[in-house]
Amino acid sequence: MKYSTFTNSLSLGLVINLHAWLSKHVDLLPESSLAPEGKSDGKSDGKRGGKTDAEWMLMVASEAEPSVLIDWWQPALSAANIVAIILGVVLGTTVTSVALTYTGAYPVNLLLLLAIFVLVPGITLIGSVLSRVIFRKEQVGVTSIMARLLTRVNEAGAEHLALHSWRYQDVLYWHGQGVLQRFSIAYLATALAVFLSLLAFTDLAFGWSSTLQLDTGTVLELTEFLSLPWQAWLPVAVPSIELVEASRFFRMAPDNDPILLGQWWPFIAMCILVWALLPRLLMALIVRLSTRRAISRSLFRHPEVTAFLRHRDASTVSYSSHRGGREGFEDADLVKTSTDADVDVNILWNGADPETLEKAIAFNMGGSTAELFSLLPNEMNRARIFVKGWEPPLLEFLDFVQALRGRVGEGVEIVVSTTSLPDHPLHESDRKAWRATLARLHDERVYLEVST
Repeated sequence: MKYSTFTNSLSLGLVINLHAWLSKHVDLLPESSLAPEGKSDGKSDGKRGGKTDAEWMLMVASEAEPSVLIDWWQPALSAANIVAIILGVVLGTTVTSVALTYTGAYPVNLLLLLAIFVLVPGITLIGSVLSRVIFRKEQVGVTSIMARLLTRVNEAGAEHLALHSWRYQDVLYWHGQGVLQRFSIAYLATALAVFLSLLAFTDLAFGWSSTLQLDTGTVLELTEFLSLPWQAWLPVAVPSIELVEASRFFRMAPDNDPILLGQWWPFIAMCILVWALLPRLLMALIVRLSTRRAISRSLFRHPEVTAFLRHRDASTVSYSSHRGGREGFEDADLVKTSTDADVDVNILWNGADPETLEKAIAFNMGGSTAELFSLLPNEMNRARIFVKGWEPPLLEFLDFVQALRGRVGEGVEIVVSTTSLPDHPLHESDRKAWRATLARLHDERVYLEVST
């Protein structure tokens, strides 16, 4: 797959494969493999040697592990869309054939047709929009089911998905909406086609009847409202008051004119087209655009991608020699390292010590976060927290990171940097434990950086 093709047809499967690979290898990549051919502006859409960030990540990952290029999601999604279309066609044919059954004794009920082909599709469309607003950040309904299915479909990335499936909720929502829109369009288009076919080969008559106390004026107002989009240029599809009056029928005394009742068909066809099918086509376009945007956003709004870009762009960090007592707080007027100038503050968590650091703030578990926060700069872009990599992460640390996030704001990167000692080397299990713990924060700008 060419890199330009990748960025133009980016799929959820490729994004997940890339994230899963980065979570295992981003800290182990040699500097030579990340050396950019061109300069970067530091943004997610920057170019390096003529390649976008997405293309660069794919190139590095695919050279090390070709399976990253295997898109397991797109075939499954295509199969779901095909099944949805087939079900829509079958349901549309069945429902329309039953709803338009006409024996000659009683006309087809106009109100029932409007309920089936206009009201019900309209309610489901409104429900889809409201579900996006109400449950925007919640893992509920079909989206949650799809997230759980991801761990079953992609066994190779099950470990990654078990921790990060929540990150793809937005993409899954739009994919679910895409399947739903294809089903609805197939159902309504088939219903309209079957309706027009039955008009050509059968003699249909339409009327209206209800056990509710509906009068002619109420039905006329309803038809006039529904006819607003086309009444100026298609008057034949606008029912007249005479047609409405003549179309009311009573089951015990059917005496309507069948020839006159056949004049309802243009109105019914336009209702299906304008009030049911066209909104679904518009929604399908919105879903398509939103899906592409959500996939692209999900690629970059991930801590492993942030770590990769930082890893690639940053020089090797070397700290100047400086050690001292760190039992309390140190003066933090600048709190920047001499070479890692994009870090605004370094925090030593619970005795973690990278041995060589110019300036830092020490914070022990149980200390006063208010005192710590008073030492932080008012404006920050990036903060680093040094931790003992060989020790298991504690819930108190997560509470601290959440409190720090509340202090610095949503846009600041928080880097958790592990330290190690000769008698306490860092193992793969340690990296996994820290990444699994940080994933529980559901914070896209908190990521792990393994120090050597």
